[in-house]
Amino acid sequence: MSGALFAHIGGKNRSLGAELAALLPKQKPNIYIEPFGGSFGLGIQSGYDPNDVIMIHNDLDNVIHAIFKAVTYDPEKTLDEVCYLMDTYGYSQETVDYFGLLLAFEKATGENLFKDDIALGAAAWILKTITYNGNCRTLRTSQEVDPVSGVINKFERRGETANCLKGVRVMKEDALELLEDIKEVFDGQEKDVMLYVDAPYSHSGKRKTKGDLYRVDIDKNDQVIEKLAETLEELNKCTDCKIMVSEYDNPIYNKTLTRKNGWEKVKVCDVHKSMSVSDRYGNKPIETEYVWRNYNEYGKLISHIIKTADNQVGETPMASKESSVAKAAKSKYTVEVSFLGTADDKQVEEEVTAILKDKFLAKMTSCNSESVALESTPDNEKY
Repeated sequence: MSGALFAHIGGKNRSLGAELAALLPKQKPNIYIEPFGGSFGLGIQSGYDPNDVIMIHNDLDNVIHAIFKAVTYDPEKTLDEVCYLMDTYGYSQETVDYFGLLLAFEKATGENLFKDDIALGAAAWILKTITYNGNCRTLRTSQEVDPVSGVINKFERRGETANCLKGVRVMKEDALELLEDIKEVFDGQEKDVMLYVDAPYSHSGKRKTKGDLYRVDIDKNDQVIEKLAETLEELNKCTDCKIMVSEYDNPIYNKTLTRKNGWEKVKVCDVHKSMSVSDRYGNKPIETEYVWRNYNEYGKLISHIIKTADNQVGETPMASKESSVAKAAKSKYTVEVSFLGTADDKQVEEEVTAILKDKFLAKMTSCNSESVALESTPDNEKY
């Protein structure tokens, strides 16, 4: 899959999405979940097929949820509705206001005033597409001679992505509550589950921006971020889920998602904060994108098999297979471990080999297991 269905602030599309996709597990999981789904940028660029992997998109924003609910059920009919609605209502601020009002009514009451859920999703996609930065409030200036045809063509150009998303399961839950549910469902189970956590970046209020970026945002309070980090660490300890978290450098994640607990921090790239206020010279600030993950290319990490020297931030994507391993119980030993494993001490070598063997057997077991979905029933079964 390539491309994105709509523009979304913080979406992991294009080059950043490709960088992150390179950090996904080498072995395809049985279940892939994005609790903060947004535009599903990494899910789209992951190369996973919903026919082979149970892919779950969750987002509390009713506009985003409506889009994915329609497209993942019937992308062709969604295109038909986009054509009908654009031809009927046109490209104008009045269309933005009207569609925004109907979607706000649906959010408040649960009642859909469009003819069906497909039409609701088509209207939601139009609203995200024709407004400035997808804010669903302000009409974006169009350079098209015929902006109505331009919008329709834009959806048609995304036809490949839309068709590949068919079969993705959609949910509209609070992400923190969903993570708690995942913890209960998979506690103690060796299921091959991949979680990509891309919460709206908070930075404890450090970021200065041009207004609100998200229609549904997590609380900027540090306690909420701490709760998210603690929940992820609990998932790491009590489940076999592989987890990747992305953010700019975050002291709360640094404190909780540590090497001691079986996480590695990976520097991805430097990015311009395009939605931030420019400085006096018109320059945009630059931030560094990181991920924290509890696995590497061989499988899930454990607390005393962690790469990197103390002066390293993390590994480079697609790095060499060789890595340094520190043994906590006997710090005087340095064990250089490749896939075969070598050591300068027989006792340490035997222990490391046993751990690798256990991980290999667990991986082989997970390869043969049946794909099991969450107990929640996908909304699209209502059709």
